[in-house]
Amino acid sequence: MLKRLYKICFYLFFAFLPLQVDVLLFVSDVYDVGFFNPYLSHFLYLSDVMLVLGFVFFGLDLFLSDKPMFSEKFAIGDKKIFYFLCFFFLSFCLSLSFSENFTNSIFYILRFFEFFVVYLFVVNKTIDMRKVLIIFCSVMFLEAVIGISQYVLQESLGLRFFGEPVINSHILGVAKVDFMNMKFLRSYGTFPHPNIFAGYLVFAIFSIMYLFRSFSKISSFFISVFLIALFLTFSRTGLIAFVIGSFIFSLFVLKKLNRWKLLKISLLILGCAMLFLFLIKGFPLFIERINSIDVESLRYRVMYLVIGFAMFFQNPFGVGVGNFTDVMQNFSILKLSPWEIQPVHNIFVLSLAELGMIGFVALVSLFVYLFVYSFKTKNPFFIVICFMLLVLGSFDHYLFTLYQGQALFWLSICALYPFKNSLSDIEFLPSI
Repeated sequence: MLKRLYKICFYLFFAFLPLQVDVLLFVSDVYDVGFFNPYLSHFLYLSDVMLVLGFVFFGLDLFLSDKPMFSEKFAIGDKKIFYFLCFFFLSFCLSLSFSENFTNSIFYILRFFEFFVVYLFVVNKTIDMRKVLIIFCSVMFLEAVIGISQYVLQESLGLRFFGEPVINSHILGVAKVDFMNMKFLRSYGTFPHPNIFAGYLVFAIFSIMYLFRSFSKISSFFISVFLIALFLTFSRTGLIAFVIGSFIFSLFVLKKLNRWKLLKISLLILGCAMLFLFLIKGFPLFIERINSIDVESLRYRVMYLVIGFAMFFQNPFGVGVGNFTDVMQNFSILKLSPWEIQPVHNIFVLSLAELGMIGFVALVSLFVYLFVYSFKTKNPFFIVICFMLLVLGSFDHYLFTLYQGQALFWLSICALYPFKNSLSDIEFLPSI
């Protein structure tokens, strides 16, 4: 009974990750003008509650079991991945010695430790990662429907209970697309920003490709819906990650599939997505978004990079994990407005600024080995996920700074280890 309970709780933890059902625990800074800094604030999420309950039931099951508590050998997964993760965690802890906001850094360290423990549960097969991906894709299908509906209605659906943000095309600070002197809402789902929603959708698309290992009617339908929702986030980073991942995936599966059948299936999926976009008048906005250069956004990104490098050169051991936005004004020539207080949009520069050279080396080493590991296994899913993380991390910060982003980073790491299949063991047979 206890075993069943803790497994249910663990799977609910993954199911609730996309939801922003939370309670504010700690906040370092709230601006008088009403702007809220999410990077210095910490929440207890519904998914955290499920995880804690899972740990409690797991501990009770161990305590009440007739078997010796440590009868089975504890696994750490791939040793090098484990060691690089430990090295990265050590850099988090070392940054406390130089932290500008000690309490804030402690919360980031606790969050890292939480996901690290989840990773260990996965590699010890307490959590079945295949079931996790099935649950994740099912939840993301509902998220995709919510996101598409938000664009059609140009406002939130009133699902505040599920963590949906209050959004419409007239609210300041809400992500929008400008087209013909009008503003159109970008799809959020229940995420804090469309870019994070896009990252989850990209992961879901490739998870579906891997889980089904064939282009069945149901997998093609899921991918089509995910693609429509991805387009309606208007996230350039998400689209780049999807295009690069699709190209890499096709290089591998072309050898296993009849290329004409693959082309037919791909065109059918893309055609259905494009047709739906035409029907809801989203296609012109999508083309405009892709072709336009957001000068203002580019200026901010360059400014954050300059601040990040200045922060590192003056603090070679970092300013403490999670503290970029807390001290960035000290490294900016211009007076920053509250809405300009954001982390640098690159996790490598962010680690350099917050964790110093030690954290930067730990992160780069982890990424290098993940690529080595993925190519060694010859599994297209692993390789695509590594490239996805690299693209998302190179153009945005949420993989390290926001809860849903951190969850996506660790979900990707967890997805790499349990599947030992090489490409030669996988049958890619189209059934459409």
